[in-house]
Amino acid sequence: MQTWIVPGVPLADGWHLWYATDGMAPQPVRVRRGGEAVPVDWQVAGPVALDGFERSIYRARVRVPANLPPGTVYHIDIPETGEQHQWRTLPSSLPPDGLAVLFSSCFWQPDDAEGALLKACLDLIQAWEPTLAFKLLLGDQIYLDWPPDVVPWRLQRGGYELVGDRYQQYWGDDAYRAFLGLLPNLVVPDDHEFWNDYPEPQIQLPVTWQTGLRDEFAAAAREYFRAFQGFLNPEGGEQAWTIVPLAPASLFAADTRSERSQAQHGQQQIMSAAQWAALENWQHRLRGPGLLAIGQPLLQSDGDWRDHSLSNFPAEYRRLLALLRRSATGDNEHGEPHNIVLLTGDIHFSRSTYATIPGVDDPDFQRVYELVASASSTIGPYATTPQPASVPGFLPPGGADPGFSPRWPVQAVRATVPFDPVPPSNLYSCIDNNLGVLRLRPHPRRPYAVELTHVAYRVRPYHRPYLDWCLPGRPITQAQGRRIHSHTLDLR
Repeated sequence: MQTWIVPGVPLADGWHLWYATDGMAPQPVRVRRGGEAVPVDWQVAGPVALDGFERSIYRARVRVPANLPPGTVYHIDIPETGEQHQWRTLPSSLPPDGLAVLFSSCFWQPDDAEGALLKACLDLIQAWEPTLAFKLLLGDQIYLDWPPDVVPWRLQRGGYELVGDRYQQYWGDDAYRAFLGLLPNLVVPDDHEFWNDYPEPQIQLPVTWQTGLRDEFAAAAREYFRAFQGFLNPEGGEQAWTIVPLAPASLFAADTRSERSQAQHGQQQIMSAAQWAALENWQHRLRGPGLLAIGQPLLQSDGDWRDHSLSNFPAEYRRLLALLRRSATGDNEHGEPHNIVLLTGDIHFSRSTYATIPGVDDPDFQRVYELVASASSTIGPYATTPQPASVPGFLPPGGADPGFSPRWPVQAVRATVPFDPVPPSNLYSCIDNNLGVLRLRPHPRRPYAVELTHVAYRVRPYHRPYLDWCLPGRPITQAQGRRIHSHTLDLR
């Protein structure tokens, strides 16, 4: 049985590694720096056994010596598989040449059987070496609910077996697992880690019709998410959020899905009290620009029974907008304003937009930018004339805080690199399979500031299922990281 290995987000002194084995505990990895062997501290937790999954899951902690500087590039050899990787540890501050993060969302495995995502990621790593440090996966890394083959007669198998089958399909795909292994990973969930519009019942999914079945399937999805994806984060899935220091910037990866209540529930919430406290404390203590990663866009219109938006939770939505305004006005522990940039996915196209905060006069802080990368592999069936959704124009009146304005204007960022071919509308949007890259580096002129460059890349055309063009003897010419959108922001 082949051992599966996926690296977690880099730390200053090493990494967490996720293993799925036949029951044997992982062997220590071999680490080299500049051709010289590096002694490591090796600790293994596990095994974790999951109902419906035949492998044993382990979580290993790799620590390099404390006297080696953070941000160092290492060569890692995996004894079980013979794999060789090149990963860096997390620097204590942004290096002069910067640090880059690849971000993506929404991977539908049946449409990537030829490995287009892997090929594009290889192109991006080559283009951004040596600055590309890790991947930020922003939800829907797996689709438990599509295709909707969870029909009534299959309910007898149990929720754990159904979820286990789907994880086996995704993580068992050699090309997808190779994509995960190219760079360390930081993950947040969205709805398809459970089912569409989780936790709302869905008419097309029998497992959500009855409370007992719905609770069983949700429990299985939650346990599998923690054991597969949560183990990649520093906290091992024990808390819903992760903070990654990128001084002077800071990244807060929030989970706005797994703790969410139903939209019509009396006590509406998108995050627990503990996560809210952590997020608001993060904003209050920022000493530079912030990156807020969430699984669903903030700058979009209200949803409905088919798929609720964050603005369908008015009190929580107002709280998020108030946090952004506080940061823009310097309402924090040291009285200096800071930009917060939103990173998200979910909506199945690449898009860059910004909202203008009413009443903030300083042009450096009056805009909140939201950068979207979605989908890395678009879900079928394939539409013939898809149209990217327009920006809402204004944030929903029900969501904005009436204390400072009921409406925040929302506009598109114009692409500095034209699309080819040009879509019929919404030049700022791209419906092709896509990835995003963020490069953060110290600002060349402003102390304590950061220059953020956002580049969107096409993986391949959305409407070309692999069977259409990946035939025997036919080269994969469309699977490439092709730049489609680029712009740079000055952040403080």
